Amino acid sequence: MASITTGLIEKVLIDPNASYNLASTAYGVCSTAANEAAKTVEMTGFELITGVTVHIKFTYANTASSPTLSINNSTAKPIVQYGSTAIDVTDETDGWLAGAVLTLTYDGTSWVRD
Repeated sequence: MASITTGLIEKVLIDPNASYNLASTAYGVCSTAANEAAKTVEMTGFELITGVTVHIKFTYANTASSPTLSINNSTAKPIVQYGSTAIDVTDETDGWLAGAVLTLTYDGTSWVRD
């Protein structure tokens, strides 16, 4: 019987033809204007795959409705608040202030903020 330890992964299936960088954290700075919905970031070594988590420092607050995020010229994906369909800039719990660092996870469709 295999031993089970809570919180650790026992087995991971990987593609032998793919490369994985498990030691780094994806971090970037977005300096897109507050009122512009299409937020962009350049990030060395980034690949858009389902489940990837990034940390983005926003130079400016967000005042745009339905913001999107494109990293390294990938297709822009909506930034959504967990449990909703879009960021509501009129709701202070959804928006962000200048200098905020957001943790976002790509769910295959959107960047989800928890």
